[in-house]
Amino acid sequence: MVILNRMSMNPFIRLLYFLPFCFSAAFASDIQLRAFFQPSQIHLGQSAQYVIEASGDIAQFTYQPPHIDGLRFLSSKDRQSMQFINRHPSIQLSRIFRVQARRTGTFTIPPQSLSIHGKNYELPSATLQVLDPEESLEDEEEMYSHSQEPSVQLSVTLPTSLYIGEVIPIKIELKFPRIYPCNLLQPNPTSLENTWIHGPFSKPYEVPSRNNGRDAVYCWDTTISAIKSGESSLQYSLDVVIQAMDAFSSLFSFFSNNQGEQLQVLSKKLSVQIADLPTPRPDFFGEGIGHFSISKAHISDQQTLLEEPLTLRLELEGQGNWERMSPPELLYNADEWRVYPPKCDFHPSDTLQYSGKKTFDYVIIPLKTGKLSAPTVTMSYFNPQKKDYQTLRHEFSEPILVSRTQQIASQATSSKNNISRGITPKPDGEKNNAPETSEDNFFYLNDTVHFKCLTPLYRQRCFWRWQLWPLMLYLTWLSWRYIKKQKSKTSFRDDPKRHRRQMFRYLKQAQKAIDRQQIEAASQALQEALYAFLIYRKICDSRSITYGEIRQICETKLQNSEDKVIIHNICQDLELQHFSPSSISSETLQRDLDQLKKLFYH
Repeated sequence: MVILNRMSMNPFIRLLYFLPFCFSAAFASDIQLRAFFQPSQIHLGQSAQYVIEASGDIAQFTYQPPHIDGLRFLSSKDRQSMQFINRHPSIQLSRIFRVQARRTGTFTIPPQSLSIHGKNYELPSATLQVLDPEESLEDEEEMYSHSQEPSVQLSVTLPTSLYIGEVIPIKIELKFPRIYPCNLLQPNPTSLENTWIHGPFSKPYEVPSRNNGRDAVYCWDTTISAIKSGESSLQYSLDVVIQAMDAFSSLFSFFSNNQGEQLQVLSKKLSVQIADLPTPRPDFFGEGIGHFSISKAHISDQQTLLEEPLTLRLELEGQGNWERMSPPELLYNADEWRVYPPKCDFHPSDTLQYSGKKTFDYVIIPLKTGKLSAPTVTMSYFNPQKKDYQTLRHEFSEPILVSRTQQIASQATSSKNNISRGITPKPDGEKNNAPETSEDNFFYLNDTVHFKCLTPLYRQRCFWRWQLWPLMLYLTWLSWRYIKKQKSKTSFRDDPKRHRRQMFRYLKQAQKAIDRQQIEAASQALQEALYAFLIYRKICDSRSITYGEIRQICETKLQNSEDKVIIHNICQDLELQHFSPSSISSETLQRDLDQLKKLFYH
């Protein structure tokens, strides 16, 4: 909560108001000075008043506060009053500075010498104590009794406990009195902690207040997710400009130059306990946390040809961490099917991308003929409400009929030949003793007729041969291109050199990106180089595995403990860069790149 002071009245009005006192010929007692903070104890994010009072025979004085590390003097205003002592008027002048602290602690303005009417007077010291928002004030009632100013509050509601990786929607509220205009200096509140991942922010929208509309309440919707376990805290800040007018400024707004004041509003620091997911985890757990269900699952065709690709489409809907969730697994017989990694497409149903539907398109190719059982879809996720793992499974009831391409082609050719020979099927009970022929169904070639060719320009037999050779060369080139393309799709068992070349290329790309300080591009190239290395060394055969699966595979297949540590560090840095891009530097990626080169040449 931030306490705001009222703006000073217009200098012209103030002059008219105190004009009779300026022409008074009476003299009062000696000048007395006071300096104090009001209140003397505040929370971080709140504001206080630094008051300088001069009473006695005084017309005016000038004063500028000194520079104090950690304090920010926002604005100042003057206040005058007069009282009669022994029938002699005594004028009291006050200069009030609004102060906001940048950090917690105790701040003291030392004694100073103030010159008034050519004489030096000593201004006493003043002390302000700034506490953390979680600490309680000694006299909180005194703070609000001295302040009659409007307040601006920034609040957020969080659960007391979460699971690591869980995504939850939250709402951040900004409340201020409606009679005081408030402008935002930044579109969204800023988090002061770096252990959280925020989703997209919604545009600020107004909600009804609880005090009959006297306050204006603006809200932001967003999602958060923790990336570290243990006790963590979360706090937000927001820069605003608010205009607080006093009674005289509102009456004479034409002469007022009130432009408002800039403030930094801080919310309370909330503590949240982040827990790890329970163990043991299911075999098909894909890091999904939330609530999911299978809404649709089907295969593009129930009848196909041998090695003809099919599309298996799976649709999931629900709420949770869609970005971190891995695709569901397919259980199938490797001798019957070849399955490729799926293509994912997410369709959110809200602006926060918390609820929605995600589509997975798998390409499956049959390797045998006959009736084959379709792959089974399985997936495990963690439900934070039930605090347990849930498993989704879908089996296709109808088998897929697979036929040979050559058999179908031969049947089509035989039926075509029957039609060209003019064989007419007989009705039932009659036999076809001899095929019926027609002279119109035969074509004869003689030497006097021009031989057909590809172009209308050449009609002789020799030119046909000349045109056939370029056609054969072109078909040969197309065949070579097709074989090369199919060879590039094979696994590492067929062409391990391809992954070695890919690793060289990705290592060069990562080095260029690090030299140009492109952290995201460097981490992406380093990730591809790591996958190519693992496939080349026959550690894994897929690029769709997660970093946790890479660590588990390397623990079993790598014998050297130093190599395991290198792979573990690279996976940890890449995973941290994925969830918190600003926490990884180019030096860290350069170190990982050098370690991967060392591991490759080892």
